[in-house]
Amino acid sequence: MAVVATALGGCGLVSGLSDLTVAPDQPGDGGGSSGTSGSSSGTSSGTSGASGGTSGSSGSSGSSGSSGSSGTSGSSGSSGGDTGTDAPSTGCPSGQSCTPPVPSGWTPVWFSSQSRPACPSAYPTQKLLATASPSSVICQSGCSPSVDTCGTGTYAVGLGGGGACNGATFSANAGQNCSTLGTVVSVIASTTIKVTAPAAPPACNAQPATPISAGGQSGEACSGAIAGSTCTFFGGGTGVCLPPGNDNGPGSCIMQAGAAACPSASPYSIAYLVGDSLNDTRVCSQATCAAPASCTGTIRMYDTDTCNAVYKLRQTFDGTCQTNANSAFTARAYTLDTPSGCSVQNKPVVTGGSAAFVNPQIVCCTGGN
Repeated sequence: MAVVATALGGCGLVSGLSDLTVAPDQPGDGGGSSGTSGSSSGTSSGTSGASGGTSGSSGSSGSSGSSGSSGTSGSSGSSGGDTGTDAPSTGCPSGQSCTPPVPSGWTPVWFSSQSRPACPSAYPTQKLLATASPSSVICQSGCSPSVDTCGTGTYAVGLGGGGACNGATFSANAGQNCSTLGTVVSVIASTTIKVTAPAAPPACNAQPATPISAGGQSGEACSGAIAGSTCTFFGGGTGVCLPPGNDNGPGSCIMQAGAAACPSASPYSIAYLVGDSLNDTRVCSQATCAAPASCTGTIRMYDTDTCNAVYKLRQTFDGTCQTNANSAFTARAYTLDTPSGCSVQNKPVVTGGSAAFVNPQIVCCTGGN
């Protein structure tokens, strides 16, 4: 069954997410204190204190006379950082994470509001097939020439010769593909150039206006995950081990057929309306189009046969003789960019109908957008 969805909540912080974080172990305190110095009398020095963290310092030498006793050893340092007794111990196996408890009557799902890949192996049962927004729409249309004279005609090009633009002439074919000149043309610096276009199309026709759901996306939700053991969040609270279930961002998702809102006082607070399909009866008005008075476009000329280098001359033409700011070069090829010139004058709008979900449902997630 095709299904459609729209997000009610955008990206946002979810209350209580701090309870889902894991506190890192704290670094250990310092090392042991240094040993005490030897007593007076004697030439031998005291032994160094045994290190617990840092080593104890050696005892100082005794004064002359009978030998002094060695210095006492330093005390051992305290043990390294937090052993983790106050850190969360989720007990979740590889491929699962500690997620908020799933409320009674709800099903954990893997959800994507923007794509339609195969369901993950951890969520093998397909639940939704598409997502879209029923609340807004755009009417898509365009205009095409009745006869594309601008895009398929022949253009007369004149170069040099002062204001006459007739020093060298050749015929150019419309299209952005590279065309090789039959005879190379020596182009002087700051040449004059004129491109004479064929007749403009006699009319432009509007394409049928089609309602398109604004922001409509393909998506899906998949169920069938097997919950693991319970787990404990940092700061308290019990969760359940589940595979990741939100393709839109971090977090997890749940679904319930017939539900109209997400569970109250729950981290699953970002809502997506979904349904088996979208019953869309909206209609659009027809666009109106205008044909150009003349064909216009842009010519680019190159000193190579393949147009794979930087062009040496570029000129937007309008049928008049114009002066270019080019340097002197030998022209070997050209491209001629000639749009049809047809334009939409009045954009189509929705004139009637409505859109609504068939079998509306809801998906609620802890994060993502």
